[in-house]
Amino acid sequence: MAFKFYKPFRRFFGVMATVTGGWRGGRCVRGMGVLFMLVLGAGILTFGASLTWAQPLTEKSLKVTSDKASKRMVSEPDADKVPAQLLSEPFVRAGTLDKIAAIVEAQVISDQPVQPKIITQSEVDELIRPAMEEMRKKGEDFDLEALRKRGLEELIVRKLRDQKAAQLGVTVTDEDVDEIIAQVERKNNLPQGGLPAALRRDGIDYDRYRLQLNDQLLENRLQKRIIAPLVTVTDEELRILFNQTPTDQTREEEVHLGQILLDIPAGSSADAVEQLQEKASKLVASLREGKSLSSLASQYSIDPSGLKGGDVGWFKKGELPEKLEGVVFHMQKGEISEPLRSPDGFHIFKMIERRSKEVSQDAQPARYRYKARHILVKVNENRSEAEALEKIKEYREKIRKGTPFAQLAGEVSEDEGSAKDGGSLGWFEQGVMVEAFDNAMNTLKKGEVGEPVRTGFGWHLILLEDKESLSPNSFEAQKSMLEQRLMGTKIKDRYKQWLRDLRLRAFVEFP
Repeated sequence: MAFKFYKPFRRFFGVMATVTGGWRGGRCVRGMGVLFMLVLGAGILTFGASLTWAQPLTEKSLKVTSDKASKRMVSEPDADKVPAQLLSEPFVRAGTLDKIAAIVEAQVISDQPVQPKIITQSEVDELIRPAMEEMRKKGEDFDLEALRKRGLEELIVRKLRDQKAAQLGVTVTDEDVDEIIAQVERKNNLPQGGLPAALRRDGIDYDRYRLQLNDQLLENRLQKRIIAPLVTVTDEELRILFNQTPTDQTREEEVHLGQILLDIPAGSSADAVEQLQEKASKLVASLREGKSLSSLASQYSIDPSGLKGGDVGWFKKGELPEKLEGVVFHMQKGEISEPLRSPDGFHIFKMIERRSKEVSQDAQPARYRYKARHILVKVNENRSEAEALEKIKEYREKIRKGTPFAQLAGEVSEDEGSAKDGGSLGWFEQGVMVEAFDNAMNTLKKGEVGEPVRTGFGWHLILLEDKESLSPNSFEAQKSMLEQRLMGTKIKDRYKQWLRDLRLRAFVEFP
């Protein structure tokens, strides 16, 4: 299977960042990740505890956690009365020890040992602090224990994800993050090294921003490793989406949504599902009576967006499951949906805003499709940036002296999917590749081998074999964009299910 890149888009902080990730049968997904606000407390604790099998988080277990931990504390203050600005203090403060909120261990998938992960109470409080501060600014009431319960569950899932990544050898290096930051700077016309100052002007901490990028890269790589190979998109699905997509002289609509998502646990009885639907209906009634979405989402939604007030961002047609899309695109600003069931659970949507723009054929830039080959040299723990660049330059010199590109690609390219075909990528449309790769394609002439190109996957040599123009609004011209959009939606949904399954199979101890 040839090596190709796809790129579903996402928005974060008003700054768009190219984040690589997502293999599917030798194909690579490129995306703009929504970056969640995540600052984890630090600390080393010694502990002794037995592990239990997937114990659910309940108010009772939280109380037991609090009662046990308080016996190890010295003058521990009432956590409910601790000001928000103190919740991020180090785990040793004023002679007290931070509570252990949970000990987490993923299911073992090999003989490789798994190191249990500790979640401290200060980590939980730091995660929920932005939501608390936002609701306080708005004068909204909130249930601190419900927030802590949601925050703890979110951190449990993250720790399990990190453990699974370690088991699979999925990592993110500082160099990977540096590359993404460089792309953000270029995309926003910032000088090299200018992003920290730009973030400070917007009130964003640079170190926290790097952690968020690291976190999103890790998720993308897990999706590439585990989820993307399981996802397929058929021509029939693409034709349906194409017929729903605006073309000549029509308007393209986007919706900005808030959401509360209630989980339907696996194996739930019909009565349990009915009770959950009644709960969802009560939440709908509360929202329609004027209750704040951010308050209810932060307390009840199982989606990570709950800790950000339930804001799930902007969506175009084709980016939501068909059943949900059919409802939300008919909603008006401020409208609250009825509970909508999907494999994820019960959704409650609020239409925050909607917008549309005219899309005309004249406004569409000329589009092309390319036929190309490439050679990839990866940058990893065994090969530095400079060594990889030197190696790719050596290969380019061999080609200049007469070594056939396809022969050399078959011998040395580290993209296993295309190397067996002499580095062939086949035909692909403009905009399919990651930005740096796509930009290089646009500058090459037929039969030309370009200069080395750096992407998140390493260093590339590219041979442009052929090039054709496409009618901007034809199915062929739109197909790759539609495939990227639909693939992104399917991968996202499958990944969320994978996380839920990971949580169900995990060992979690609440001390």
